[in-house]
Amino acid sequence: MTTNDKLLQQFMQAGIDKLDIEDLLSDSFIIIDELYKQYVDKSVSNRPGPKSKFSDSEVLAISWVGELFSIDSENAWYNFVVKNFLYLFPYIPERSRFNRRRRNLWKVTDTLRQKILENLPYGDILIIDSLPVPICDFKRAHFSKSPLKSEYINGLRATYGHCATKDLGTYLGFKVHLIISQQGLPLTFAVSNADVDDRDVLPFMIADFLNTIIIGDKGYISEPLRQELNDDYGISLLTQKRSNQKDTNTRYVRKTINRLRKRVEVTNNQLDDQFNLSKVRARSHWGFLTRVCDKFAGFTLGAFLNLTIGRPMLALKDLAFA
Repeated sequence: MTTNDKLLQQFMQAGIDKLDIEDLLSDSFIIIDELYKQYVDKSVSNRPGPKSKFSDSEVLAISWVGELFSIDSENAWYNFVVKNFLYLFPYIPERSRFNRRRRNLWKVTDTLRQKILENLPYGDILIIDSLPVPICDFKRAHFSKSPLKSEYINGLRATYGHCATKDLGTYLGFKVHLIISQQGLPLTFAVSNADVDDRDVLPFMIADFLNTIIIGDKGYISEPLRQELNDDYGISLLTQKRSNQKDTNTRYVRKTINRLRKRVEVTNNQLDDQFNLSKVRARSHWGFLTRVCDKFAGFTLGAFLNLTIGRPMLALKDLAFA
């Protein structure tokens, strides 16, 4: 039995019916700390500089749980924890140092998120989608002096994009591309400029999902892309058809595509409403990427906790606000 299996079994045997905020913080810390010790490189935990009494696992636990509670302000959540749970985290550093450590750990966050995912069920039918992430109202976009408009690593920067499905129209910001399981669990994600075509990003996200079926909306219609995924990766790309296209899919396939597309909309609404993915408050690319990683980590952690206490895996709002 692997460490992850033992961890899952340990929490399922606890027989917890619900979690209050203290339990949520404590249990999240235990899970994260166990995985941190197993999977994070020693060069991270033993990095140069004074050894802090406040561990990286505590930083991550506070950060991830904050995302579960729909708090989009780092400062507001930090102040809440200091005021109400200082007895749990007596060595928590002052706010700016805490936030800086949080940003330094964004790659660790994604590593641990993937390890938690190994405990969660998903099949070989996946859904691909993207979400707009505007950085300001469109009427202020031209005059915005946000540092996010400048170029970052690999050309990442806020650009103008268009989204017809969320009543946004043209916006300034980014896109978050995500692959979701048929149960509605986000498995992987990528951030791009808002003007990037969804079809150009998909080939960079599929390394861990060979020989699967991926379902997309009309934005992923492309015969060359479909052929490339099938020939090189064994992936069958199924998409909804445009109104002027002949639909060669069987009735069963059409119903499956429509059903799973509804499932992904529920997940998107959770990411938007509970995790404020479309309202990432950050002044730098570094901070922006950290917040996005934390939101997906909080989603994954919440799903894991629900699984361990026998609740519907994606009933995340009930978990946080029970």
